[in-house]
Amino acid sequence: HDRMDDVGPDTAPVEAQVTVTIRDGRVVMDWAGSGPQREAGLNCYLHYTAAYSIAALKSVTLPQAPQNEGMIRTIEVKAPPGSFFNATRPAPCGGRAVTSHRIYEVALGALAKAVPDRVIAATSHFFNPNIGGTHPRTGKQFICWESVIGGIGARATKDGIEATSSPWNGTNVPIEIQESRNPVLIERLQLIEDSAGPGEFRGGCGLRKDLRVLADNVTLYNLGDRHVYPPYGLRGGKPGRLGVTLLNHDRSNGSKLHSKGTYRLQPQDLISFQTAGAGGVGNPLHRAPEAVLRDVRNGLVSITGALRDYGVVIDPKRMTVDTVATERRRRRQRASTTKPKAARKGSPRKRNAARGAASK
Repeated sequence: HDRMDDVGPDTAPVEAQVTVTIRDGRVVMDWAGSGPQREAGLNCYLHYTAAYSIAALKSVTLPQAPQNEGMIRTIEVKAPPGSFFNATRPAPCGGRAVTSHRIYEVALGALAKAVPDRVIAATSHFFNPNIGGTHPRTGKQFICWESVIGGIGARATKDGIEATSSPWNGTNVPIEIQESRNPVLIERLQLIEDSAGPGEFRGGCGLRKDLRVLADNVTLYNLGDRHVYPPYGLRGGKPGRLGVTLLNHDRSNGSKLHSKGTYRLQPQDLISFQTAGAGGVGNPLHRAPEAVLRDVRNGLVSITGALRDYGVVIDPKRMTVDTVATERRRRRQRASTTKPKAARKGSPRKRNAARGAASK
């Protein structure tokens, strides 16, 4: 079970739940328990849900085998009619690409209980916004179609990978393409420090892309997710950092934008798309200190993050691991996470009554 943040400003989250049953040579992937179809165009028809459900199952069973009917006919994908993952007419579905991640990841989350060594943690998600208006040089209409892709989740024995799409095969739009065709200037494209979900194997880092608008009266249709519910980790791994969209963060009147909002922009407005970090796998305190140090040297993890998330003490001047201090720090962190909570007195009913009296 997981959630999409919402389907637009001031809307409720989308519940996504699947039960995978493996029996008698067949697999049933049942999306009952998921939320109802919505008015926004993010719903999925059943064939779309089936495609990404089957992709998740195939990736942990026969990833190298050609797609064929012999495999697909052993799999049944179903969802209640009228639900978000089996929408019925006239429910709109034009923006369903933003939902593909959640189908694939929820299916993998269920399969992780059966084959944990073959499943990756949740990915960063991505931004797929459109920025449109009139080009000031040509006088013609333009659409700046963006694809801002973060990292994929950690694996059972390896870290996640940065700026790599999952589950579909896509790429980040090159800076040169956008700047040569549209009235925009890309001022920053970088991985986000301390965004990856900590783990024995960390997730892929989030990606930041800052885009400045050079035209007047431009419309931004934002399309992203993971601003509210972070990408999950597995087997003790931590979730990645939440994503965010910022408008004019370089000014005193900067603001946050909704991940699926529509906005009118003016010349010199700066949009910062920052994807979430991907989830980690395994206990972060088991990560090799040398691997943490390498991430610090590469700008993926800060010295503060190394201490906080991994219990690794790094000398900032020599950029080396203090082995003794690290072992001491990790012992303290392990003890704090395994320390039993103090027993509370009284029955739950009495505690609730006392809490209510105190609030009055």
